[in-house]
Amino acid sequence: MAEHSNRAGGVSNRATEVGILSPNERSSLVGVGISGYTAAMTKVLVSLDKKLLERLDQEAAQRRVSRSALIAELAAKGLGEHIGPGAHPEVREALRRLQELGRKAPPGDSTVWIREDRDSH
Repeated sequence: MAEHSNRAGGVSNRATEVGILSPNERSSLVGVGISGYTAAMTKVLVSLDKKLLERLDQEAAQRRVSRSALIAELAAKGLGEHIGPGAHPEVREALRRLQELGRKAPPGDSTVWIREDRDSH
């Protein structure tokens, strides 16, 4: 199998685009050592300025993620999508409740209150 590595360490899409990999070789890539490469993901071809692509590759290498993962993250952020732990509605609700508890808490040092309560028994 002919492989062309990208800077993030995976097999480049260029190899599949130009037909270097056979259909069997392409299907064998799914779920085998290429992070995030699944049949459920939609593949796209985009045109980018060479310098921008170099910057993306440098950033992906620094973060130790694939180019695709970096572009997906940047696109999601740019479109205002929630990403990370707060992306799930349940987590956002839990964080909102914690913030509300913090606003309702009386001023002072909770450690002192706990010690006082503990020592009073």
